[in-house]
Amino acid sequence: MNWEQSLEGDVSQWAKLLQRSGWATRALPLLEFLGVWGLPLAQLLWLTTPFVEHSELKRLANILEHPEGVNALRERLVEGARTE
Repeated sequence: MNWEQSLEGDVSQWAKLLQRSGWATRALPLLEFLGVWGLPLAQLLWLTTPFVEHSELKRLANILEHPEGVNALRERLVEGARTE
């Protein structure tokens, strides 16, 4: 599996998680902010992974590390909000 497939899978998982929890529309403004600060925040998340073994944190760090991941998550949440 290449990193693009991995990133797409992570985006799908996080979009589902945010939609199920009711945080999808609230996450959109945060994703605007993360577009600029995503990489430094991703690095902080990667630093915590040895201490907090949670696969969702690793997925989020992967998304934040790539601007296209943040954009894809934002687009997925916007599409989901339109269908609700």
